[in-house]
Amino acid sequence: MRLKACYLTKSATVALCAASVLMASAVQAQDAQQGGEPSVPAQTREAEQSPATPAAPSTPANGQPSSADTAGPPSALVQELAKFEKIDKLRPQGQTTNFPGAFDSVLHDIGGWRSRLAESNLDLRGTSVSSFSKDLFDNGVPRSPQQFTGQKATLSNATQATLSWKFAGEGEDIGQLVVGAQALLTNWQQVGPTQVQLIQLQYYQSFMDRRLEVTAGFNTNLINFVGIFAGGNPLLAGGLAATIPAQVGMSVAPAPAPTLNVQVNGKDGLYVKSGVQRSISQQGVLYEARNNGIGPKLTRGGARPLLIQEVGVLRPASSEGRQIWLRAGAMYNLSEYDRFDGAGTEKNWGAYVLGDYQVYKPSVTEPYRGIFAGFSALFASSRVNVYRRTYEARAYAIGMIPGRSTDSITVTLGYNGFSKDAGRALEAIGQPTERSQWSVSGLYSFHAGRGIYIAPSITYLENPSFIGNFKPVLNASLGINVVL
Repeated sequence: MRLKACYLTKSATVALCAASVLMASAVQAQDAQQGGEPSVPAQTREAEQSPATPAAPSTPANGQPSSADTAGPPSALVQELAKFEKIDKLRPQGQTTNFPGAFDSVLHDIGGWRSRLAESNLDLRGTSVSSFSKDLFDNGVPRSPQQFTGQKATLSNATQATLSWKFAGEGEDIGQLVVGAQALLTNWQQVGPTQVQLIQLQYYQSFMDRRLEVTAGFNTNLINFVGIFAGGNPLLAGGLAATIPAQVGMSVAPAPAPTLNVQVNGKDGLYVKSGVQRSISQQGVLYEARNNGIGPKLTRGGARPLLIQEVGVLRPASSEGRQIWLRAGAMYNLSEYDRFDGAGTEKNWGAYVLGDYQVYKPSVTEPYRGIFAGFSALFASSRVNVYRRTYEARAYAIGMIPGRSTDSITVTLGYNGFSKDAGRALEAIGQPTERSQWSVSGLYSFHAGRGIYIAPSITYLENPSFIGNFKPVLNASLGINVVL
């Protein structure tokens, strides 16, 4: 959504124009381009998991070997999986949103290159996420100016590379340095600036068998908090839930910010995570990204600390139990945001509660497979945020199609409530606005080959833009996710 209301007084302009970037980046799901989930069988991963550390959720790409992978002797397969499990322990630590691991990657360990890096405690991995969207209804909406994804053919590609170095520690407690870069290309600038930039520069340290984890540096905190993707898996539909955390000031790609995160892990998957982050600019993600240049900035005019608190229970699927991930959190931004009603400024806040549960598990030997259900509810102040609440209900199936053990299907129903204060400010100058937005979408993720996922989807969207009076759209989209 791009807002034509950028001729408002400054107090309303900053927040309203920022919302255009938030909706664009959320629809394109740019934060799906981070991390990785260990690509080993779930039962093997369970055995290696520290009892004090919540494991990442199971995904449809947990390294379940294909018939080609299992063609050799069983002992050879066990050795191969053990090798990649060791390699994946060198990946960036402390994240809750992850792509598949090195076993399920295009470059795999061809010629032994990953193994040689691992001998020096180094890990290099990357992702390439491409998307295309177009409205099939085409209800006579002019192609320019573009105000929502799919109004005209919308394309983007984000390619990331991340280098990790474990410089200290053995076993569960390690010290790690991570540096990552992203190249973003798009034909709609509301998705983000076309540029190459440093997107991650952080230090990670764990203590007491990972009962305490500390991460400090520059990163995008949406991969560390909230868990907006279904079950923490970016290969499944993400939806618009990314919008509220970003508009409250949480860092998202392509706008990293300095942050300090501390996580305390208890028994049975219980965790408490706290974060202090320099807020992204009150003018939004696009402004932050454009003004970061090639590297992140330590300070930003007017941007003060964002305090984040999350508590949750995260237990992966196992031979003995079903996957569950419940999390709830709050955000409080000490920065001053201009109120839509022109009555000065105030600090910003947001809150969220999300849950995902495996309602059906057909196999104890492949526990990642099954049918899952989830929900999201996010809230923010309507005085300074265009999006004041978001609700989502989702159902997804992983490995339920015969012969397609790593394919997935997702159905999502979403609702966004817009700020009445923002609407009144625009309507006072003759600009029509919408009060709410709802959508229903379906996505199929096809595991085409090692490290390659092709994901066609269809989305029906009522009120595609906060600004204006648009007819419903039917966006056909195609995502191509490549794990390198």
